[in-house]
Amino acid sequence: MFTKWFKKRKQPHSFDGDISEVAIRIEPIIDQVANDIFRNYTGVLMLRPSSYIVPAVWANEDSPGIDPVAREINRMVGSVVKNVFETLEMKNPSRSQVYGISYLVRGLIISKVAYMVELLKNTPMNIRPDEGMSESELRNMSPLGNA
Repeated sequence: MFTKWFKKRKQPHSFDGDISEVAIRIEPIIDQVANDIFRNYTGVLMLRPSSYIVPAVWANEDSPGIDPVAREINRMVGSVVKNVFETLEMKNPSRSQVYGISYLVRGLIISKVAYMVELLKNTPMNIRPDEGMSESELRNMSPLGNA
């Protein structure tokens, strides 16, 4: 009835769904593997230098000199990279695209695991994350470093 007074407005170009859809599907996959690596290998990661995680994530199956823990971490990360490609639904990606996406995913996993390890290394053992610090401990705390 009112159609002659109210013309249909032209809709702007719309995407098939939310533009963050792929990121929303990929993020939990990457978070899960980073948390699994940290949870399963905390003891090993705490005893090794921070750089230990890099060859563990990037090594090939036949890379010499990596230990069984690094091989297992590499296997976990490799399956996540494959899962990310399946999620992206890319048909015939170029070698450059494969490397670029793999590089970003592996780099993000390295960053997340290294952050968790370093955070744990730098947390005083007498402070539990769920307990916090008492008021007197906070008052008696002295700053470290220069800001």
